[in-house]
Amino acid sequence: MPLYEYYCEHCHGVFELLRPAREASTAQPCPECDDDSRRIASNFQAFVFRDGYPRKIPDDGTYWHLGTKVSEPVNKAVQANEHPELVGKKRGPTPLPTAEERDAHETLATEYADNQARSAEGAGRVVDPTLEKKLNSFGARVAATSRRRQLKRRRKPNTETTARTVSGKHKKS
Repeated sequence: MPLYEYYCEHCHGVFELLRPAREASTAQPCPECDDDSRRIASNFQAFVFRDGYPRKIPDDGTYWHLGTKVSEPVNKAVQANEHPELVGKKRGPTPLPTAEERDAHETLATEYADNQARSAEGAGRVVDPTLEKKLNSFGARVAATSRRRQLKRRRKPNTETTARTVSGKHKKS
């Protein structure tokens, strides 16, 4: 027997009853106030299974990954909580700045400093947020590449032979 929900207008109560389908549309007495209650549509989520995943109806053919719509499920090895469509292509390390880029950065920085000095003499300081962002991002790029260089310069272990070792192994005495 199917389960049906009924609503009582008098006491604003909702209750469920197991009824045969032929008696579902008839009014039922409310268990609280004995007033007649009418049947309401049950509040349930209709879904289907597609490719082993539950899908809400209507199904638009997309999948969900951590609250974001994607066109296909994860079907290859990726890092935890990542989806290939959302991560995109991984970028390599930031490239070292060229001499031309450093020169352009220096001229931009001096021009910006001169403009700041001129505007401080006048009505007030004028700030150019796009230029400041550009200067700061270049500075961050230079700092990141210098850190990477420092890590590469770390001392390598001594693998040469010394008086105490023969071809990298301790002498037996």
